[in-house]
Amino acid sequence: EIGCGAGDLAFGLIAAGTCERIDAFDIAEGAIAAAQAKVREQGLSGLRFHLLNGNTWLMSRNQYDFVYASHALHHIENLEHLFAQVALTLRPGGVLFATDYIGPSRMQYTDAHLTVMNTALATLPEAKRLDRFGALKTSIQRRPIELYLQHDPSEAARSAEIIPVMRQFFDVEIVPMGMSLTFEVLLDIAHWHESGFGA
Repeated sequence: EIGCGAGDLAFGLIAAGTCERIDAFDIAEGAIAAAQAKVREQGLSGLRFHLLNGNTWLMSRNQYDFVYASHALHHIENLEHLFAQVALTLRPGGVLFATDYIGPSRMQYTDAHLTVMNTALATLPEAKRLDRFGALKTSIQRRPIELYLQHDPSEAARSAEIIPVMRQFFDVEIVPMGMSLTFEVLLDIAHWHESGFGA
C-alpha cells in the first residue's frame, strides 16, 4: 500500500483474509510507529509497515501481485519515479489500483468547476450546510496556491498529472467518481452531520 497512514485499510484487508501479505508504506513517522505497535499488540503476521517516502523509495523487482494507493497519489511530487518503481515491483500480470483526487493541481479550479460546485452546494438545505461551529457554508472559492504551499506543500501537488504520467507506465482504466465535486461541496460539513451532532 502506498501512503498507508496508520494502516486502517491494510488492517482491514488482512482481517478479511483478502491478502496473505501486505507491505504498507508512508512518510508519516508517527502513523507508521502506531501501526507497527498495533501489529505487535495483535501478533499479526504478514503485515509490515515501513517508513518510506514515495518520491524516493526504491522497490525490488517482481515482488507484488497487487499495489494499491488510497488517496495518496495526489501527495506525490515525483510521479515518474513512483510509477516506474511500481511497474518494476509488480509481477507479470500485476495490477496497480488507485482511488484519488485527479482534478486541477493545488485545487486551482476553473470558473466552470466552481459554478458546478456552488450549484451543487446550493441544493443542500441550509441545515445541512452548517459546520461544527454553526456557520453556514454559502459558497466555494478558489484558494490561493500560497495557502497550500504554506500549510501542506504536498496537497494536490501534481494531481492534474497523475493520469497522464500513469499512462507512461501502465494501461489505465478510469472510473470517474466525482470526487473533486463532492470533496469541495461537503468539506467542513459532511463529517459533522454524519456524526449525528449536526442539525
